[in-house]
Amino acid sequence: MSTKNFDTAVKMKKLLIAFGAAVIAGGLALAAIGFIKGTDSPAAYTAAAAVWVSLIASQVIFWLANKIRKLNDDKDLRGMGAFRFFSSREAGCADGALILSAVWVTYMAVSLPTNKILVTTAVALLYMSLNFHCMFNGINYRYVKKFCKGVQKK
Repeated sequence: MSTKNFDTAVKMKKLLIAFGAAVIAGGLALAAIGFIKGTDSPAAYTAAAAVWVSLIASQVIFWLANKIRKLNDDKDLRGMGAFRFFSSREAGCADGALILSAVWVTYMAVSLPTNKILVTTAVALLYMSLNFHCMFNGINYRYVKKFCKGVQKK
């Protein structure tokens, strides 16, 4: 294993952790919208802004990780990663949550619920599970797993 690959994987690991934090923050902000009364309150605007900021931040972080990986050009890890399912234990958890939350959101859409908290919670879980599905099944995560495997913290 080259030092360049390991250093790149460490940078990408930090970016993927930041990506996860941004996704969780966005999901929590999205779920919080259900608890806010009224759409004209400062809390509603703050929660909506937090959702958009975290969405943009997570996508920029993911783009940066992808760019760093492509600079290394590892030929073993090419192609689309997000269309894979259950590629690792972590991906299995995210994929299971994605399937359950998609079913939940579909049920909510068909049954026309009036409970705003349940709807926003279901959409928040779908948002987070879709992002984690893309991360854990993606090429960037496989790259980090490949080059950081068995490496202990110093």
